[in-house]
Amino acid sequence: MIIAIPTKAIVNLPIEILSTSKAIIVDAGNYYPSRDGKIADIEEGLTDSEWVAKIIGHSVIKAFNNITVPSLASKVVPAGAPNRIALSVAGNEEEQKRVVMKLIDEIGFDAIDGGLLSDSWRQQPGEPAYCQDLGKEKLKAALKKADKNKRKENLSQADEMARPYL
Repeated sequence: MIIAIPTKAIVNLPIEILSTSKAIIVDAGNYYPSRDGKIADIEEGLTDSEWVAKIIGHSVIKAFNNITVPSLASKVVPAGAPNRIALSVAGNEEEQKRVVMKLIDEIGFDAIDGGLLSDSWRQQPGEPAYCQDLGKEKLKAALKKADKNKRKENLSQADEMARPYL
């Protein structure tokens, strides 16, 4: 199941159903304070997907959030193509990550392991890996380049830039 809704709407989902589901839940959303309001847990350091997992009472895989819809719709290429875009997949459940990474490969993108869910901030708004249509090696480098000390500042700048579109 892929959740791709504004972060503020997570609390309106059928929590009782999600918390007991055996489905792999993929969070494809991104937190924007100007749209979602300030969420204290996220402002204090949780990633948006850690917060989603906490609210729905179910493990979450973070994926599909670092690509734009037009790129997702039009930049599919076969495995092995030199210009294949990579997507980062973060989560705490290794088997679930493998399933999501296989899905990403099957639909026409490379997938890389983005680490634990607590590392998923590296692929979120304002960070070097966010919406850049990068290949595997460049995406890995962009994830590494993210600086946790600049996380709040980068999100604030991304939020300000996105405000007219949210």
